[in-house]
Amino acid sequence: RLKFRGAAFGPGGAQLLAALSTGKGGQVCAYPFDGEGNIGTPTARWTVGEPVTALAAAGKHVAVGTSEGQVVLLRADTLSPLFTKPLHSLPITKVALWPDTGAVVSIGLDKTCNVSYLLDAKKSRDVRVFRSLLFALAIALAILIFVCFNELEPLARRLLA
Repeated sequence: RLKFRGAAFGPGGAQLLAALSTGKGGQVCAYPFDGEGNIGTPTARWTVGEPVTALAAAGKHVAVGTSEGQVVLLRADTLSPLFTKPLHSLPITKVALWPDTGAVVSIGLDKTCNVSYLLDAKKSRDVRVFRSLLFALAIALAILIFVCFNELEPLARRLLA
């Protein structure tokens, strides 16, 4: 049974993109669109072996979310895949795409929201490194507070006695 999962306009509004799914797989189809409501026959099609759950288009790219938690970045004109990345442990419910940057925001049923730079691996790595450094700084600050509190407590007892 075919389920409609989303639609978006492609580059310049001359293309209508539709995401469809069955229990066994999904597809995104590109239809020519003249702006007056006339839709032609599909000019491109991308298929995947898992249901498509979300679709977004902006600029030259299309982002697709799947039931397996993957985000796939496609070229809008040919629907050829540029990048696939597993970002969630459960199905993706929404994707948003920043035009022509490859920056994708995805929300999943695993209650997480991810931002990935699919076209620029360096930016993605930099974001991960920044998060790691921020986490390490938080741990160091917690240790510092713990140590200072334990050293200040005996001093406060002596002063108050």
